[in-house]
Formats: sequence, structure tokens, C-alpha cells
Amino acid sequence: MGNAQSTLGFYHAKQVQSLRSVRFAEPALCYVRQGQKQLLVGERCFQAQAGEWLILPAHTTFMMENRPYQGQYTAEVLPVPASLAKDFIQYTGGTLTSAAPLPADPDFSIAGSARLQQAWDKLTLAQQPAFPELLARHYLFEVLIVAALQNNLHALLQPAAPGLADRVRQFMQADPAASWTQPEIASQFHMSPPTLRRHLALEKQSFREILEEVRMHHALQHVLTTDKPMDWIAGECGFNSASAFSSRFRQKYGVAPAALRKTC
Repeated sequence: MGNAQSTLGFYHAKQVQSLRSVRFAEPALCYVRQGQKQLLVGERCFQAQAGEWLILPAHTTFMMENRPYQGQYTAEVLPVPASLAKDFIQYTGGTLTSAAPLPADPDFSIAGSARLQQAWDKLTLAQQPAFPELLARHYLFEVLIVAALQNNLHALLQPAAPGLADRVRQFMQADPAASWTQPEIASQFHMSPPTLRRHLALEKQSFREILEEVRMHHALQHVLTTDKPMDWIAGECGFNSASAFSSRFRQKYGVAPAALRKTC
């Protein structure tokens, strides 16, 4: 699982945050502590009020809105990469997961419950420095067990297999600022550059679009969770200038990074 101390991401907003074209390479579980979160997936809308959870699906483009209540929105996000899902399924012997394929219209909402709240609060406390990693891992599995007992977590633990474009995204995420080239990526997937382009085109994707999406997602996390200056974020995400970065960010998410930062 990696360092258990850094599993949760903490998000805050003082004003409404509306973002379009959000896409995650790995699924996550989001707990809304204050305010409201809304996901628009195709024509379907999912909401979580304070004390409720939402599954943030992988390999899916959606619109997301965070709405403060009395001037505050706070949420915590637990990424569930494939390695963690595999460990959890092995830990539980597969008794809490279904072998059936992911339904066409999965439910991403998880209602609040006292038992799940207690498990989540323990996981939150486990983020403290020097907290025993084995115990933190136990709390993480406790959260997933309780959530699975009250909801189908197929979309979280057994998402649809990623296509080539999503596998390329996952690979690039290790270093978004790197000067990735098509020959380099093609060799990683044991194919020629023309074959890579052809397969990506079949998924209506291109190398350039994927690289920019990876960088934009990385930038989004920095804008929402850090106080790093925009020129630093631009460089960290492979852009030559803050102005070019700001323009592309606004085109993708519908809001300039500096304006989004002001809502936090």
C-alpha cells in the first residue's frame, strides 16, 4: 500500500467549486465532512451531504461541484489503487466482492452510518505523524469492510479494466513534468509509435491529449491542496510559462487556477 500515513487527501473550499472534465486514473472514496459534493456522470447525478460518501470512479470523465455550507466545504479522499484493492480482496478472501461484471449504471453513492463514521474517523486519526503503519492499514481495511457490507463497492474495488489510454496515463503519472515522447511510451508498451497512435486513435485519444490530461490532473491537486505559487505548479507540470498553464487549465476545467485557488 505504501506509506499508510499519506493515504487521505484533505480538501477545503470557502466558495462553490465547479469543475468540468475531471478524470481519475484510479478510483477513490470521498467523505464529505461539511458541505455538499455533486458528481454528474453522463446524465446521472450523484450527491453526498455532510456525513455521506461518494465513489469517485476511475477511467470516467465527469463534472464535479463542491458546495460549502455556512462558508465551509471539507472533504477527505481515499485513493484505492489496484494494488490496494488486490490486497483487500485477498485479505477478505473475496467474500465482500462480486465476480460479476461492473453494472452499466453503478451507484456511486454510499449513505452515512454510525459504524462507517467510526471507522473513517479512526483512519483520519491514523494520518498523524509516526502513527503505527500496521494499525493504519488495519483501519483502512476496516473502512473498506464496513463500506462493502452496506454498499456494492464493485466500482471502487473492481473497476472496468483500463484501456491503453488509461494505462498510458497511469504510467505517465509517475512524473508528469517529464519530456515524454511517443517512442519512449511506445517502447514501454512493447509496440512501435505508429501502433501506439493507431490503438489510441481507436479509443478516440491521442498521445498529446493524454500527456496534457495527466499534467492537468497533477496541477489540479496542487491548486486544491497546496499553497504553491502558480509558476511553480506550471513548471512542476511541464509547462514553460504560468500564462500558458493558466490558459490550458481554464480551457479544461472551466476556471482559471488562480480563481480556483481563491475558493479554497
